Amino acid sequence: MNPDYSKLIKQIEQRTGLKFQQEIEEGNLCYRNNNEDLRDDFKEVFSTEDLKAYIRYFNGKEIQLPTDNLDFWKKVKAAKN
Repeated sequence: MNPDYSKLIKQIEQRTGLKFQQEIEEGNLCYRNNNEDLRDDFKEVFSTEDLKAYIRYFNGKEIQLPTDNLDFWKKVKAAKN
């Protein structure tokens, strides 16, 4: 991950209550951290892939901080679709 994003990561963590986990490994991990079907309000972590999607959502415009975790996931999903 680009070190320039460390400030953005910290700000997203503070706004959303989510924790950044650079890579979410497949396998025998906690269901809450390793399930794409989990409702957004139960998710506890976001990955590098999620962060890239969030940034991509703004399509070159100024990146705005999410208002909460649901706002973050809404923008991530929109960018992934």
